[in-house]
Amino acid sequence: MKIAVIGGTGFVGRHLCLYLARQDYQVVSAARHPVPELFSNENIDFRRLDLLAPDACRIDLEGVDCVVYLAARTSVMEDTVSDPLEEYRKLNLEAALNVAESGASQGIRRFIYLSSVKVNGSESETPFRETDTPVPVEDYAISKYEAEQALTEFAGKAGLELVILRPPLVYGPGAVGNFARLREAVERGRWLPLGAVENRRSYIAIDNLVQVIEQCIRHPRAAGQQFLVSDGEDVSVGRFIELLGEALGKPVYLLRVPVWILRLAGTLLGKTEYVNRLCGSLQLDISKIRRELDWEPEVTMRQGLRNLKG
Repeated sequence: MKIAVIGGTGFVGRHLCLYLARQDYQVVSAARHPVPELFSNENIDFRRLDLLAPDACRIDLEGVDCVVYLAARTSVMEDTVSDPLEEYRKLNLEAALNVAESGASQGIRRFIYLSSVKVNGSESETPFRETDTPVPVEDYAISKYEAEQALTEFAGKAGLELVILRPPLVYGPGAVGNFARLREAVERGRWLPLGAVENRRSYIAIDNLVQVIEQCIRHPRAAGQQFLVSDGEDVSVGRFIELLGEALGKPVYLLRVPVWILRLAGTLLGKTEYVNRLCGSLQLDISKIRRELDWEPEVTMRQGLRNLKG
């Protein structure tokens, strides 16, 4: 089977391409810049692609059975562009729809879109489910939700098998963004004021994410479905940091600062969104994908974090 990974040299893309190649898939890794570690694998064919270029929709997908769309403008904490939502839409919505249309015209059968649990909302008192009404708050999440809607409408008209995945924070070797900042803080031995935070959050190890994507590529019941995915373990942010420190062989220093003080400080410093991510709960109910695709996370959170040193 031939799989095209759009955004194949990013954090998730690199791991997915190598994983699929090990499973003997023929992989087309499409991105703006090549990554040396993918060159030597005979099962991976790199194709240069700038999704923002005028001719991006002309990507050659002849013979491809399934497209996995990973390219994205990810969440930016302090955005400096004049219209952030429009910037998110360019890669997260418009480019994704262009690739889907191009692929459908060339005979691809299935299109997998990596969305985000933030489409459901930024916090949750109870675990999110696929049947919940979406409440995207940030511009990033809004663009992802708009993409889901546009792709669903197009797939229905074109007879394309669309699969939408909504993961939480993804961690693993090479992860960027919030996880990279957290890892740096632990490695530098910084004191973190999160010891009193008793929230519950879902995460997903990169190993579990690439495995579930592969399951969605080949499983017949994945067609036309939307799934929440995670490790199946919900822990407080403090516990996650403790496991991270354990994996890195670093001591963890957690100060027990009351949550109301953290939230007040976030408001005063203009960091409300950032503080809410650390203090709020965000859980996913993954019973649907377990039931429909017979999928179970193969890597525990502790194992996934230990792989950081592998």
